[in-house]
Amino acid sequence: MPKRVDCYSSSLLEAIEELSAIAQIGLTYGRDQFDLDRYMRVRELAADLMSALGAGAKVDILDWLSADEHYKTPKLDVRAVVRRGETILLVQEREDNRWTLPGGWCDIGEAPGEAVAKEVSEETGLEVVPDRLLALFDKRKHDYPFQIPHAYKAFFSCTEIGGKQLLETQETCAIQFFPLDDLPDLSTHRVTVSQLLEVVRIARDPTAPTAFD
Repeated sequence: MPKRVDCYSSSLLEAIEELSAIAQIGLTYGRDQFDLDRYMRVRELAADLMSALGAGAKVDILDWLSADEHYKTPKLDVRAVVRRGETILLVQEREDNRWTLPGGWCDIGEAPGEAVAKEVSEETGLEVVPDRLLALFDKRKHDYPFQIPHAYKAFFSCTEIGGKQLLETQETCAIQFFPLDDLPDLSTHRVTVSQLLEVVRIARDPTAPTAFD
C-alpha cells in the first residue's frame, strides 16, 4: 500500500486521487478505444504526480489505483472499541510500531460487524461481539494524514465474551489496555487521539446517537 503523507501536499494529493477515480470511471464505462487510452494515460499521470509528492513509488501507486476494475468507491475500515473499566484496548502495529484500535479493511462477503469481530480475534486472540455502531466517519473530513485510498471509518463498541490474549501476531507485536489519560504513540492514519476520545465518549453514554459525517 502506498505510504501516508504528513505534509502540506495532502489537499493536492486528494485532488489527484479524485482525478484517478474519474479516469477509472472512464475506463469502466468508456467504449471508444482512443478514449480508453486517454483514461489509462490520465491514471498513469496521476500515479506520477502522487509519487512526486511523496505518496510512494510510482509502480506501487499504479498497482493500487488499478486494483479496482470498476466504479471507484471509498473502502470501509472497521475499528473495535473494547473497554475494561476506564481503559481501552489498543494493538501495536508492526508496520510503524505505533498503537491503534484493533481493526482493518472489510473483506468481500463480510458484514461490517463480522469483520470487526474477526479483526479483534486475529489481532488480539480475544473474542468479542459488536453491540453498537458508534461512528461512521469520512476519513478525509477528520485529522488523519493523507493516505490512499479514500476510506470510511466505522467504529463499533464490542463486548468481550472469551478468548485468550495473544502477545503478538503477523500484523501486531503487542496488545494492551490503556487509560485515556496515558495513551501511547498512536498510528494516526488508523486512529487519531481526537477520534479515539470521541468514540469512547459515545460508548460510555448509552443514549448518545451514532456520529456520522
